[in-house]
Amino acid sequence: MTVDVACDAESLRPLFEPNAVALVGASPDFTRYGGRVLHFLNGFGFAGPIWPVNPKYSEIGGVECYPTLDALPGSPDHVGIAVAAERVVGVLDECGRLGVKAVTVFTAGFGETGRTEGKDLQDRLVAAARAHGIRLLGPNCNGLINWRNRLSMGASATVLEQAGRPGSIGIVSQSGGLGQVNVMWRALRAGLGVGYQASCGNEADIDVVDVAEFMVEDPEISVVLMAVEGIRDGAKLRRVAEKATRVGKAILMLKLGRSEGGSKAAALHTGSITGADDVHDAALAQMGILRVDDAQHLVHAAMLFQQRRPLTAEGLASISVSGGCLALLADSANRFGLCFPEYSPHTLDALTAIIPDFIAVANPTDLSVEVLGKKNGLARVLDAVSQDPRVGILMPSITMTPQHDLNIYHVAAANCPKPAALIWSGGCTDAPYNETDHMLDGVPVYRDVDSGLRAAGFLVRHRRFLDSHARAMPAQRPPDINPRRARDIVEAASTALGERLSKTVLAVYGLPVTQELLATSADEAVAHFYKIGTPVALKVESADVVHKTDVGGLRLGLSNAREVFRAYQDICDCMAGLPSKPGLDGILVQEMVGPGTELILGCTTDPTYGPVMAIGLGGIFAEFMGKPILRMPPLSVDDARYLMETDPLRKILRGVRGVAGVDLDALADIVVRFSWLVSDLADLVSEIDVNPIIVSSHSMTIVDAFMMRSDG
Repeated sequence: MTVDVACDAESLRPLFEPNAVALVGASPDFTRYGGRVLHFLNGFGFAGPIWPVNPKYSEIGGVECYPTLDALPGSPDHVGIAVAAERVVGVLDECGRLGVKAVTVFTAGFGETGRTEGKDLQDRLVAAARAHGIRLLGPNCNGLINWRNRLSMGASATVLEQAGRPGSIGIVSQSGGLGQVNVMWRALRAGLGVGYQASCGNEADIDVVDVAEFMVEDPEISVVLMAVEGIRDGAKLRRVAEKATRVGKAILMLKLGRSEGGSKAAALHTGSITGADDVHDAALAQMGILRVDDAQHLVHAAMLFQQRRPLTAEGLASISVSGGCLALLADSANRFGLCFPEYSPHTLDALTAIIPDFIAVANPTDLSVEVLGKKNGLARVLDAVSQDPRVGILMPSITMTPQHDLNIYHVAAANCPKPAALIWSGGCTDAPYNETDHMLDGVPVYRDVDSGLRAAGFLVRHRRFLDSHARAMPAQRPPDINPRRARDIVEAASTALGERLSKTVLAVYGLPVTQELLATSADEAVAHFYKIGTPVALKVESADVVHKTDVGGLRLGLSNAREVFRAYQDICDCMAGLPSKPGLDGILVQEMVGPGTELILGCTTDPTYGPVMAIGLGGIFAEFMGKPILRMPPLSVDDARYLMETDPLRKILRGVRGVAGVDLDALADIVVRFSWLVSDLADLVSEIDVNPIIVSSHSMTIVDAFMMRSDG
């Protein structure tokens, strides 16, 4: 019998906030995993009972050790398990009898091995957890840390960090070393406070997205940092991202597996499915999750996000005594999506009264020693700049400075109501100084320009996403489409749909397709030619032929009956000569579409995120597009219009090289309708290729299309 257990964020509370814990496999030997876990569990300061369990010992370190879970004086909420893999399922059954709500399985030797016996054992482990209504972290994981409740259910020495303190950052990863050392330990060393950290290992039950959801719902957590090798459930991640957006919290993700080597390493480590990297990029951006390239970037961003200060404008402001440092800032800002706006007239007046006449007042602001020598000169400049309504982030650039001036910079940044940080590339002339990135009593200090600007760029990108999300209308299904009719057509088809059937499905969604008729003889093709008018194209109609040109199945620009008759026969001859002998439904006689800009619409199915739609440029502009733009359907009209404002689409769709601009509203409608088709048929269709759709200032027509069924 399986016990119903909620798999929501609240179900993880006994895992992170237990009243009592037990450790099965506890040991006095620090070289053993159970010994290290017990050592850190006892030494971290957890206030509740800690019960070691191991029949080999009657006591460990002067504390009673129990032979079995059944012998405990009470029922723990959370049990750590560090015994041989073949014993873990039996321990889970004991936990079930006691009413334990959560377990952490440190033991390896399960699905990550890639061997059948390991996968089977993991399946049994999950079945046992489900049967008893237990949430399971692991197996093959390094546990979790709750810095607020001083719970260390893991073997990481990072809890010994002297600078470690509770705070508003949540950290989750599959890998223990990556999350606990590369991210958490570095964050602690920088002076940041951490609320929770967890490593999920094989994610047999609880995965990184479940933990992220728990952190997003915690009111004390301001930013969630994820270092992941793969995402198992894209739909769940999308739901959690929407929760974070509603409460204005940022999720930043280091997603490994950009390279083929990284993907293989991730798979070997936890058995993760890393997915297509371009799709991850697109999906995370669409969800508002900020993707970073390095673990330290997570820390740098958290230093600024944890201030929880409102970003009221996107503009950046900086001041420095070094003109070269300001030039470097100005040159680098664009790389991170930042700008230095002109100061408002009021700010210019205030600065002109302080800064000598021989220095032009601008942003970023060059100071002179005269300003530093004036009474309160530096403080007055900082105050004026920080109050400018066009400035959203204050980020002074400091080189070598005495402690007195450093204090002025620090006080200004600490008291600023806006996000504020220091870029300090030098040192302190009369006191020791910290040469690494760090927090100075709540103020981020970055030791180089890129670190500070990158963090500010993430802050601006997140604000832009929140603003656009607040303005955007939700995706709405067009009222004149008939999903049931489309499904009937697809379900009645073979494994693939040729051009004619594919276009029939597209037409059901109100998408504009060419006028065409199917001919099964040369004479019938000629008759269709007279109905459609000149000129026409002839195309082989076969679900077995995707690329018609490659097999001689296409003839264009036919303007009289003789050309149509001969073209029909030529195509039939080409098909008959193919060694694959494709099935032939006939020959399409199709109107020729006038000139315009060629676009490509398509979709594929990603193992993580499901249906993914793409929009790109074809024809003469294909070389300017590079990779197509990817999006997760369905899309709203606002989403579609946003796509068209993306370079290079924006430039080309508005008209270039003598080609007139297109009707953007009509094109947005097409993109929205296609997105709903992709979404509605996701379980039936694995691939759609609309190539090309020819768009102009007065018309839009799908010229060719192909669909592949999911079981194809």
